[in-house]
Amino acid sequence: MAQLGIRLLGTMQITLDGKPLTGFATDKARALLAYLALESARPQRRDALATLLWPDQPDNKARQNLRQTLLYLRQALDDDDQCAVPYLLVDRETVQLNPASDYCLDVTEFQALHAACQQHPHRRKGSCLPCLRRMERMADLYRGDLLEHFYVSDSTLFEEWATLRCEWLHREAIEALFTLSDYYTRRGELACARRFAWRQVELEPWREEAHRQLMRLLALEGERSAALAQYETCRRILIQELGVEPMAETTALYERIRGETGEPEERGLPSSLPTPPTPFVGREDELAELAEMIANPASRLLTLIGPGGIGKTRLALQAAAEQVGAFTAGVYHVPLAVASSVETVTAAIADALGLRLHDHQQPRRQLLDYLREKEALLVLDNVEHILPEVDLVAEILRGAPTTTLLVTSRERLNLQEEWVYEVGGLAYPTALTEEEPGEGWDKTYSAVDLFQQRACQVNRRFELTETELPAVVRICQLVEGMPLGVELAAAWVSVHSCAEIAQAIEDNLDILTTRWHNVPERHRNIRATFEHSWHLLGEAEKDLFARLSVFQRGFHSDAAVAVAGASPSALASLLDKSLLRRASSDRYDMHELLRQYAAEKLAQDLPKYELAHTQHASYFTAFLQEQEGRLKGAAQKQALAELAPESDNVRRAWQWAVSSGDAHAVERGLESLYHFYDVRCWFQTGVELFTLAIDRWDADAGKQGLLGRLLARQGALYHHQGFYQQAVAALERSLDIFERLEVPAEQVFCLVNLANAIRHQGKNEEAQQLLRQGLTLSRQIEDRRGMAQTLYLLGLLRYWAGDLNQTEALLEESLALGRELDDQRLIMAPLNSLGDAACHRGDFAKAQRMFEECLALSRALDDQFNVAIHLNNLGTVFHHLERYPEARSFYQESLAICRQIGDQSGQAIALSNLGEIAYTMGDHQGARQFYQAGLTIGRAIQEPWTIMTCLNNLGEIACAHNKCHEAQASLTEALQIAAETRTLTMATKILINLATLYAQQGQRDRAAALLDLVRRHPASEQAVQEKAASLLRELEDVQPARISAPLADVVDGILAELVDCRE
Repeated sequence: MAQLGIRLLGTMQITLDGKPLTGFATDKARALLAYLALESARPQRRDALATLLWPDQPDNKARQNLRQTLLYLRQALDDDDQCAVPYLLVDRETVQLNPASDYCLDVTEFQALHAACQQHPHRRKGSCLPCLRRMERMADLYRGDLLEHFYVSDSTLFEEWATLRCEWLHREAIEALFTLSDYYTRRGELACARRFAWRQVELEPWREEAHRQLMRLLALEGERSAALAQYETCRRILIQELGVEPMAETTALYERIRGETGEPEERGLPSSLPTPPTPFVGREDELAELAEMIANPASRLLTLIGPGGIGKTRLALQAAAEQVGAFTAGVYHVPLAVASSVETVTAAIADALGLRLHDHQQPRRQLLDYLREKEALLVLDNVEHILPEVDLVAEILRGAPTTTLLVTSRERLNLQEEWVYEVGGLAYPTALTEEEPGEGWDKTYSAVDLFQQRACQVNRRFELTETELPAVVRICQLVEGMPLGVELAAAWVSVHSCAEIAQAIEDNLDILTTRWHNVPERHRNIRATFEHSWHLLGEAEKDLFARLSVFQRGFHSDAAVAVAGASPSALASLLDKSLLRRASSDRYDMHELLRQYAAEKLAQDLPKYELAHTQHASYFTAFLQEQEGRLKGAAQKQALAELAPESDNVRRAWQWAVSSGDAHAVERGLESLYHFYDVRCWFQTGVELFTLAIDRWDADAGKQGLLGRLLARQGALYHHQGFYQQAVAALERSLDIFERLEVPAEQVFCLVNLANAIRHQGKNEEAQQLLRQGLTLSRQIEDRRGMAQTLYLLGLLRYWAGDLNQTEALLEESLALGRELDDQRLIMAPLNSLGDAACHRGDFAKAQRMFEECLALSRALDDQFNVAIHLNNLGTVFHHLERYPEARSFYQESLAICRQIGDQSGQAIALSNLGEIAYTMGDHQGARQFYQAGLTIGRAIQEPWTIMTCLNNLGEIACAHNKCHEAQASLTEALQIAAETRTLTMATKILINLATLYAQQGQRDRAAALLDLVRRHPASEQAVQEKAASLLRELEDVQPARISAPLADVVDGILAELVDCRE
């Protein structure tokens, strides 16, 4: 529904989706809308509305006028009761502007902003930056008085109502404009101050306060004559309008300006903030949060903490710069990097304030006396090295109750009054998607924007091209948005490519350095920044900090105790010093650059280095082992959630265990690692880790059992990537090992996954033999998981063979076992295939319910591989239901996921399905492109189902364009694959297109016979049967000959004929 815009401040304006609405039949209709908008909180009685707008009319006539006006109003708004959310709620007794409708009213926003200012905690409204911003918005909204120049001449009641409303709005607007003019005067932004003063005079020409503001501003700008003339203007208006002379205060200001002979007084309030050397980038949210905290009188000590280089000083100075004008005594920067004692701190503050200390009293007492009545903001910068002197800070807070302290430190002050604000890095993308970058994309991520700006400073020809972007994003990721790291990296673009810079950062920290002379020495390179923090640590803290570097992407407090011997108090100490960050209530992490630095320190002591990594590997492989049972049962979702944040630690633990030859640790973690990577669709990472271990123990005769398990899991992950040859090779080798070692459970695993891989190669009969073997073995050893998996795959093979009843029986048995084991993945697989069977029978409602249950399960596990499958199948349901836009949307989402996780088979299927949608919608060229793309993938991975599906679809397009030779070539190859794999369900689809081809070639009798066979055969899906029947009706003059031979024999006979013709 279009948005209704109602602007009543100033000239009345009504819009729909931004376009002026001019179709009001009468002014009474406008008046009615204005009243309903301003009184929308409750329904308005019809008799009251009639009296309001037609007070002099008889009741019946007034109500009739109201009915007619309501009709006009609804016509103008294109509004009626049939709208999903109408603008007006109308019944026999009342009328109301629907609060749930899509409308915006300027008066409502104005009132909300005013209420927010009134309720907001601050020292006073005129010095509260968040409230001043609200008042600026109020000033923008107040284009003029309520319903300016709009009159309802025959309704004194409406005019009285409007006047009462107008007076309050006018008064609050004037107050806001006065406050804003005063604020901008204090900031020294005289043009802004003058604009808000003029607005007051325009609204109230007799307002002396506004005239005085203008006189001061003109005098400050050196326009003395104009200031004196403004007084005369004010005097004339007052005499003409009110018959009074100006107030004594106004006249005294006039005399003072007239008597001035020198330079005008200094503009704005005092400030000692330095001029920044470069533009400030990003941190809009942080600045807004800090403005709120600074305005709050409860937070007078606000400490910005974070590691060196994170941008604390720049953020504090920018936040302070925005406060200039909000503190009557000024805003001051106090650099304390070189301060070493309470005396030097006192002297630094006094120097920033311009306070001259004398010898007759203690400097501290002089400072406190000076600040006692001052409303000032002090930025105490870099205090971490003088924390023993924080008593002075506490004294200032007690002795100067209107002074606010904004502190930057790498460590908390740990004072009772302290409010801590943790400063993080600038925003950066965690990954690039296909939609990125778009226009203004770099501005969305301020770390990228900062890199671009600083790179242009050293190389004016630098451009953030699509080629450079991935490397720039990688740089921002490596430094985690740390501004100093970004700037130091960007300084090298005149010498190195962005990719080279990124690689250098990964190798070590030393590239993050600069030769700038006008920055503190500790900020000329990252290492020096971190050394400063390192030297502030005690020996025990240094040791713990170094040990914690073995963790990747954070750690749980229990892990820190087990691996690094960390006590809660020791972790809290590093947290206070900004060397750790709290990721959650019981989880910590470390900035990646700090972790690299700490890792270098740990590596300097080889025994400690090896011990830390060994303990880390031992802890996380044991952690993996603990999850093994949970990953296969009801706690599956919770186990996955607990594993997810530890994925980097798990990978690093595995790598260390392999490199150090710790086979016991690898064996402990192997099963859970496989299941985790399988569900998360991290197939390639899993293959790489298992390959690493296989290479380590391949030649070790004593580790054959471990080697077999590694090969089996490697093969299963290969299979999910569509690398069927590699999968078969690994699984056959594993099966051979376990047959020799007589380990039946592992044999079942190999048989199931080997059958799954070779069925994708079209070897369905061989796959069925393996599954029969696996089913027998799993029943012997009572392996219910293996039974469920073999029954499921046997059901799939029977489905392709066209035996639907046997298919459903096998799948139901598999599903029952999955539910018994409470394993969501074992439930999803047969349930999904039962949905396919329901589709086959034409029961699309049942199929939709099954696929939606599957999708809910896969999404709960974040199992993207299965999410893609279930989305694709839902798309098929909607395709059959002729809801094509929804079907296409499901296919597109499935394709995007398959591309993301590297599922080549899934990509090919989704592309083929998108082609079918395009073909149905008449876009044959688009359909051909989709089919060709799917066929290319299918041939690359040698997957028969994909190849024959795409070939069949290409044959259908060729038939539609009477390209008989092209159609015959595609359909022949497709049918050959169907015959070789005994995939009868697909064969029936191919036969339909062959029948169309025969009809085009004049072989109508043969076409009719094939269509009749497909229409009757149980291997044909119901939709395929219906399509065959429809095509058969088009051959109405042909009586089809009944084919009684088995479908497989018919296919073989047709193929023999087609191949002979081709030869």
